Amino acid sequence: MGKNKDINLSIKIDENDLFFFMLSHVYKKLSSKITLVFSIICLILFPVSFAWNDIFMSIVLFFGAIIYLVVTPLTLLLQSKKQMASNPVFQNPILFKINNVGFYVSKESEWVEFRWENLYKVIETKRSFLFYISRDQSFIIPKRLIEDNQNDKIRDLISTKANKSKNKVQKEQKANKSN
Repeated sequence: MGKNKDINLSIKIDENDLFFFMLSHVYKKLSSKITLVFSIICLILFPVSFAWNDIFMSIVLFFGAIIYLVVTPLTLLLQSKKQMASNPVFQNPILFKINNVGFYVSKESEWVEFRWENLYKVIETKRSFLFYISRDQSFIIPKRLIEDNQNDKIRDLISTKANKSKNKVQKEQKANKSN
């Protein structure tokens, strides 16, 4: 890729893109991981609790399991549907430009520049590239909407230009690239 070569993308995310972003964002926190382990333990102990002949304990274990394993994902799914319907940002495609200088976003013909060194962090997941401009605000670029060669170019730019301590290009993606 030449020095001034831009990667131009027109991206319109859908409910699933937003849902999986929200899901990963919630479940990657330490407190969420602890709660997830607690819920899994409750799920494992639930059938065992019938042998204890303690109905109250069975009910507590059942609700302990479904709260985080079922209710949280359903709540996030409903939130993503609501956000997609109510937020005008998601109604039309967003234009992105990525190059050696940075990451650019355009909505209604105005470009906003985020230089590589000013991005909070950049993460590649199995489904998306996430360009964080703050701790909790990210631009989502789903891989399903990008050509394979552009995925590789974006990955290369992230690896070479983004702050090394703040970018996470998935190791499995790097392994696949070498095959």
